[in-house]
Amino acid sequence: MVRPPDAATTLRAVTRMPDFPPYSLPSHGARRRSALQALGLALLPTSPLLARAATADADWPQALAVPGGVARLALGPAHERPVVHAGDVGGRFRRWFGSAGVTLFATHVDRDLVFVPELGTNVVNEMSAATTRLGVAALVRATPIRGVEVVVSGTWARATYDASGLLVPYVPPLVGRLDVAFSREVARLFDNALTVSAGLGATAVGERPLPFSERSPAWLVLDAGASARLGPVELGLSARNLTDARWRDGVFAYPSDFTPGPGGSVVPVQHFTAGRPLTILSSVTLYL
Repeated sequence: MVRPPDAATTLRAVTRMPDFPPYSLPSHGARRRSALQALGLALLPTSPLLARAATADADWPQALAVPGGVARLALGPAHERPVVHAGDVGGRFRRWFGSAGVTLFATHVDRDLVFVPELGTNVVNEMSAATTRLGVAALVRATPIRGVEVVVSGTWARATYDASGLLVPYVPPLVGRLDVAFSREVARLFDNALTVSAGLGATAVGERPLPFSERSPAWLVLDAGASARLGPVELGLSARNLTDARWRDGVFAYPSDFTPGPGGSVVPVQHFTAGRPLTILSSVTLYL
């Protein structure tokens, strides 16, 4: 295959029709048969010019990279099988500074499962079982100077019930992540390279919808770490939740009353599991 050196775009057409053997899931003492079928098609702009088709017997991990497709997930009897239709389209570009990609996606589930805190399990609400999710995901990776890499990613999603238009609980509309990493050899001691590495990460999650029209607070958590390696020995120090922020990991809303006796409150309140506090970890690594 001849590739022109000045080509700026790659067109890839990929189809996947993997055949998955049925597997079993335990359910209340019985075992239910399950199967998954999928079909996907991708057109990816990259570089250089290339057109390629994959055969149907390709491995499924490769098929997972296909950005577009329709999937059907079958569980239990025919009248209880949820059907999922999902598709997405996106572009990926490379330039001198790094690469960037954007993906638009949509998912429809005819019998969606929603977590019910009072029952401690996922159930199907027959009155509003169908849901639709629309969203966009973006990622930018850059290397502004030698030894420094910056990765920024984010996702916006809107999940609603088809019947009422209300938001599906616990699905965050906004999620963002920033990672900055530095690694470089700074000197040589005792005929061994001294390599210094450092990193900073930030995770942000927007307000999540909850039952009873409640919303959980948004939060931002910073992590950092640094290490130095000389020959086979590396010393590291890392900090989780660098600012010791008070954030809520899991948030739920339901009526709760710890007062003994009848006549308790039925007003829903928010319950949450506290997120990780400031945690400092040290490490010693020996490379053999």
